[in-house]
Amino acid sequence: MVLPSSRLCPPRRRATRTLAAVLLVAGGCSSAVRQNMKGQELSFRGAWECGTAGCGEAEMSRSNAGRRDGAMDVVAVALRPRAALLFASAAPFSALEVEVTDCDGAAITLAPAQIEPVDQTELVAPVGSTVVWLDAGQAKALKRSPEGPCQTWIVEATATWADGARYTQAIGVDLR
Repeated sequence: MVLPSSRLCPPRRRATRTLAAVLLVAGGCSSAVRQNMKGQELSFRGAWECGTAGCGEAEMSRSNAGRRDGAMDVVAVALRPRAALLFASAAPFSALEVEVTDCDGAAITLAPAQIEPVDQTELVAPVGSTVVWLDAGQAKALKRSPEGPCQTWIVEATATWADGARYTQAIGVDLR
């Protein structure tokens, strides 16, 4: 016995079911998609360091040394006496908090004075970025070994927007 096609699944009902499935999937990630569409995400723009000890900000150059560790970018920099990590977002954020953690879980939170817009520095770097300064003083507070699992610090930068949205970008830092 053959049933008429309208009894099996009319085309309009199939389209409705497909649309419902798409909306169900999209609803699960809608806040992330909405945040992304607003430009409320943070991206790492690179690290700047001195080629020689004690250079000025204008003489710092981008570090091209680094590697991937799973899904994380790890940059290599020298603290002579400091290095700059640059982060950017399409939408201006209202606050940026940065925490640096070593392999034993010891963490320090960077002071607001160590976080500033790139246009308030002399760095030759992408406009619109925010500079996070790492300095030699932090090297004393956190554990680090030249090789093995303790050679990498984890820098977590968390941006907050006026509407309460938050986004964290983690970067690994190897000190040379």
